[in-house]
Amino acid sequence: MNLTRIDSPDAAAVQHVADALTLLPYLPPRPHRLADAGSGGGVPGIPLAIVRSDVRVTLIEATGKKARFLEQTARELRLTNIQVVNARLEDAAGLREAFDVVVARALAPMDKLARWCLPLVRVGGALLAMKGPRAHGELAGAARTIARLGGRPAVLHPVDEPNLDGHIIAEVRKAAI
Repeated sequence: MNLTRIDSPDAAAVQHVADALTLLPYLPPRPHRLADAGSGGGVPGIPLAIVRSDVRVTLIEATGKKARFLEQTARELRLTNIQVVNARLEDAAGLREAFDVVVARALAPMDKLARWCLPLVRVGGALLAMKGPRAHGELAGAARTIARLGGRPAVLHPVDEPNLDGHIIAEVRKAAI
């Protein structure tokens, strides 16, 4: 399907699956609703749905071909806790404040992520943005947008995994606006 540039199974195990699972410590321990914004090939949403079958995962993907792939994959893997929404994040008004957690990986700079994703997060929930070494600069530039949308200043969690050097999880908690 040409959904990712990573084509080696060993590389995919680290750069997709292991990377996705670095979010686990930041997810609520109880059942909750999670959205994977701009899901693409299903990472991190599908690995999280497999490991946390108690979590209702919504994969939001604008590209029809990718959304159909995600639906087929969820069906074949018998992941009954996955729903696929074929829509642009900007057009997902029906999902406003519907999620405890919204995750995003390699989607956009932090300013855009905040504009697209924070409206989907319920008050008390969090946006978990999987970022690289430029996270500090992106967050500085996005601080006003984050605050305007009810987000608290981001907490950065460096990823401590071999072969994932420089990976950072930016956690933005949503407070009342």
